[in-house]
Amino acid sequence: MEKRVPVSQAKGPDAAPSAEEIAELYRAYLPRILNYIRLRVDGQSLAEDLTAAVFERALTRQHTLRKWEAFGAWLFRIAHTLSLIHISEPTRLLSSSYAVF
Repeated sequence: MEKRVPVSQAKGPDAAPSAEEIAELYRAYLPRILNYIRLRVDGQSLAEDLTAAVFERALTRQHTLRKWEAFGAWLFRIAHTLSLIHISEPTRLLSSSYAVF
């Protein structure tokens, strides 16, 4: 059975979680997202880099999530998309993430 991380209902079901709740979501989903990506790419460090990119994208685009109770599915969709982008264009994701300005 999937462990569900509760998002504060005091603010309403569609309200964004607090920083503490985001940290809890991160701890809950990190191992699963890492394993998901690890099965799709070669190398532990690459899987870790892509996992970091997933959480970065989720954090910067959280405003696009319509329902917070769908957070897990949304996060796995991001992981799936970034994995496919990496497979089709290996240098695109990581080179743009670490660009020096």
